[in-house]
This record gives sequence, structure tokens and C-alpha cells, in this order.
Amino acid sequence: MPPTTEFVRKERLCERCGVLFIVLTDEDAQSNYCPVCRRLLPPPGQVRGLLRWFDWRKGFGIVLTRDGRNVYIRRPQIAPAQRRHLRRGVLLSLYVQKGKRGWEGYDVQWLPSSPTGDAPDSVGDIADTARA
Repeated sequence: MPPTTEFVRKERLCERCGVLFIVLTDEDAQSNYCPVCRRLLPPPGQVRGLLRWFDWRKGFGIVLTRDGRNVYIRRPQIAPAQRRHLRRGVLLSLYVQKGKRGWEGYDVQWLPSSPTGDAPDSVGDIADTARA
């Protein structure tokens, strides 16, 4: 007869959205966010923002972050495979640091639209949430 493992049901309340979720793995047990919020939140140290504009001839552009900062990005900071996705209003994930020209972004990654629809649709939407 195979050994039986006892399943203990643990429930937690997500700190971000308030949804009650079931803890199934050790990763769930270490987090205070539900699986959907963990997918939507940027990894530690990164921020999310929308591309306001990007000039291909000059090789730079501006990203508007959720907290309202304008972040300067340059072409070399974007992975070549990611560059084809750069259009006004796309959601990006990046690291931000203070540089010579103000806030500068590096390790810029394109993010597909959120399947839950929680991601802002335009630069205006993210600017509105930054002011709130």
C-alpha cells in the first residue's frame, strides 16, 4: 500500500487585492500575495512603466513609470529580441538608477499585455494612477 501524504489546507489573504487564496507550495507560503498579483508585480528592484516614445534614429526614448517618473532609456539597454516590440504605450519592466541625465533605465524588457486586464492601456492611464 503506497504511503499517504496528508494535505493541509492553508488559506491566506492577499495584501494587494484582498483575495483569499490557498497555499499550495512553499513559494506560496513565503509570499503574502496571491499567484495573480505575484505575476503582475515586478521582481524586486524592478519597476514597470509605459513607453511614451522612442526615436530609432537617435536611439533613445522615455518610459513613464507607475510612480510618475520619466525614465530615459537607450537602445543598448534593450535586448535585441525585445526591440521589435517597442511601440508607444507598451508595458515595460526595467531597473532604474540615477544617472547624468536624471533617471536612467537599464535591462529593459517588454511585457505582454496582462491576461487579467489590470495593466494600464495607455500612458494616460498610468499617469492617472501615478497621481492617485
